[in-house]
Amino acid sequence: MDTLHAEQLIIFTRYPRPGEVKTRLIPALGPEGATDLHRTLTERMMTSGRILASLRPVDLHIFYTGADISLMQQWLGSEATYHVQEGATLGERMAHALETMIEAGGSRILLVGSDCPFLDPDLLATALDRLRHKDAVLGPAVDGGYYLIGIHRGVKVHALRHLFENIPWGSSRVFARTMERIREAGLSCSLLPRHRDIDRPDDLAHLHHHPGVQ
Repeated sequence: MDTLHAEQLIIFTRYPRPGEVKTRLIPALGPEGATDLHRTLTERMMTSGRILASLRPVDLHIFYTGADISLMQQWLGSEATYHVQEGATLGERMAHALETMIEAGGSRILLVGSDCPFLDPDLLATALDRLRHKDAVLGPAVDGGYYLIGIHRGVKVHALRHLFENIPWGSSRVFARTMERIREAGLSCSLLPRHRDIDRPDDLAHLHHHPGVQ
């Protein structure tokens, strides 16, 4: 793969099928409502990526699961490059995506999901700028996870993989354990402001704080 720019934005997502996305929100919203929210949040994240790419030279990449590429492109358009997620665990899939972008020639690489409606183009730009001086950047989430991770290409492969090993994904210890891994790898890291993911029924009350998400 040829890389045109030093900066890369990876968006992790799943094709919106009822019962397969936002499953922790199904008790509150039902399968269709949870799917609609997933679709809205992902499209909002894609819009932020497009705006970012209009302001600075950033390549957009969608790492996806749950559908083939034609369905993904029908949903999210053709501006991004599409990749199937590879790996048995979330950590393996994230590490593989970042390694793929480093091997393609990326220098400052961000990986985000679609759960944080507060992650706008300005915050993405800030994260990329931090990677000019730091090995990593991390956006802590209120629930103890993180909504963004960024890596500079100077990070060695073994150190990169270490950041995703033996992490209790889905728990309140993800951010703390990842920070331990960053320290163990001897990497410098910049922290972004703490924000809330929309993952659980209690999080839904915070959607009204962000315009454009119903």
